Amino acid sequence: MNKDVFIRTLSEALQQEPSQLDLSKSFIDNGGYSLAAVRWIDLIYPATGVVMNFFDVMGTEPLQALLDAPAEGASTSGAEASSDVDEGVI
Repeated sequence: MNKDVFIRTLSEALQQEPSQLDLSKSFIDNGGYSLAAVRWIDLIYPATGVVMNFFDVMGTEPLQALLDAPAEGASTSGAEASSDVDEGVI
């Protein structure tokens, strides 16, 4: 994933200057919260085509791990989680 886009969308979602972000810390340790995570996921997909998993974003891994994760891994984790659900069943 492009680091500049990663930083730009993250700073927009967290409403922080890019210089305030620390990629060695988790999303939450950078001031993140659940609604900001959803906003970031919504910002990063159109910019990169990468589908980020909400639970990965809210996890304890440093942001650098999300940046370094292969796009295939980021985009399949949500699909795997929902593959057991029949369409139309809530």
